[in-house]
Amino acid sequence: MQRRALVSLATVVSVFVFSQPSIAQTRDRGLALACEAERSLYYQLADSADLQLAAGNWSAGERLIRQALSLEPANPGNTMLFSNLGVAQMQQGNYKEAVRSLDIALIRAPRSSTMLSNRAKAYLGLGMTEEALRDIDAVLAIDSVSEWALQTRALMRLSNGAERTEDNKEESPEWASDFATLRRHYPTNSWGWFGGGCEAEGEEDYETAERFWVKTIELEGEKKSEAEREVESEAAFRLAMLRLRRGELQQAGSLLREQLRRHPKDGKLLAALGWYHRASLLREESEADLRLAREYGAPQSLIEWIRSR
Repeated sequence: MQRRALVSLATVVSVFVFSQPSIAQTRDRGLALACEAERSLYYQLADSADLQLAAGNWSAGERLIRQALSLEPANPGNTMLFSNLGVAQMQQGNYKEAVRSLDIALIRAPRSSTMLSNRAKAYLGLGMTEEALRDIDAVLAIDSVSEWALQTRALMRLSNGAERTEDNKEESPEWASDFATLRRHYPTNSWGWFGGGCEAEGEEDYETAERFWVKTIELEGEKKSEAEREVESEAAFRLAMLRLRRGELQQAGSLLREQLRRHPKDGKLLAALGWYHRASLLREESEADLRLAREYGAPQSLIEWIRSR
């Protein structure tokens, strides 16, 4: 009986010892649980960062992204985190850091038109127009109707003075096709119509130029805030100057008064008003307009040209 009890006890002890995990198993399980906890925290931080960025809290979003990256530096999801980090840095004016972050993201996703567009914006913030244009060209090679890329490339080329000359009078300037694509695919994009007006003016097709600039002003007028009306005053200035050159004083004056109620500190509109008053033989009013125009940043060359009329 005693022997049977000892055997029974040995069996119990043996089963108990067998069910115990080894030290290595315990360590591995602990590491797995720790990794799982870190991974869970990583996704929590990434989600929280998204919420902060969506709310425009760029600094808080950047801090959360950095915490997530430090937890799992090899996570495949870091491609998007580096992309978002670049956006957060750019929104805070840290363009160099933004370029570095987007460089890392683009190593992993070289054909991301969104990341290329964002890096182009960061380059523009640094004044690196050649690098920005290279990224914009890459975006359009991937997505030929990207609205932002078409608009930005066209405006960059237009601002660089790539217009018709006597040597290339029969050729359309490079930016013209981008503006035409904007009008075709995004008919409510004001810049597309503005650019079409500039092209028509270069072709001396003044009726089309006027029609396109009137359309630009109409589209801009539908926007809610002055900050959104980026091109309204420039289109109005060009339209007013066209009407003044054609001697349409009443139409030019009405347009200028209306636009100056909306943009009272626009130097170029004030300069055009100075020409209107000069053409109306109101020289004192003209001089007052031109002095105010200079104060609000109108080019001196424009002011002197109007004074010579």
